[in-house]
Amino acid sequence: ILNDVNNSLFSEQQFFSQNQDLFSEEFIREDNDFLINQTNINAEFKPNINSILKYTLDFKPQDNEFFTNIDGEVETIQQNTTQTIKTKGHTLGQNIGYTSRLSSNKLLAINVFSNSITKRTKLFLSSNRPLFDLGNTISQQLESKSEEYGVYSKYTQRIKDHIFKFNLGYVWEKSKFYDITESNDAISLNHQNY
Repeated sequence: ILNDVNNSLFSEQQFFSQNQDLFSEEFIREDNDFLINQTNINAEFKPNINSILKYTLDFKPQDNEFFTNIDGEVETIQQNTTQTIKTKGHTLGQNIGYTSRLSSNKLLAINVFSNSITKRTKLFLSSNRPLFDLGNTISQQLESKSEEYGVYSKYTQRIKDHIFKFNLGYVWEKSKFYDITESNDAISLNHQNY
């Protein structure tokens, strides 16, 4: 499914006070590409009557842009601020599962899986007034990536009117986060690795 959603919003606001009125015009545009695009693949293989092998893949891309322009006046000083945020990334998940009926009352299942989420965001902020003592423009890039791998097994046995279950597995998780501010080249302000 390919889909593109665009939103635009324009608003005017005026705030009254005893000293000075404040006037603001705000324009917001949002473009979402691949908003509900998702690829899903399921495959099954039955080598014999007592076992089955399953494979699943899920892939979802992300691509959107957010634009804001604010014009205003505070104490007769004109102010203009523009912000652009662009985000790209994807989510990818895979799972392989094998299930075998050992006997009429015994079942064994083994699964191996992986999940990965990648996201890159670019932020650009510009104003005719200084921003946070960094000048009139701020350019920043954020990148995050999280990965998860695992294997688990489940043994199930029915003994008369009772069901006995035993689970065993292991999961590896890893996440990274990078922050790059182009104005002062501060690289890898935060790096996490679990």
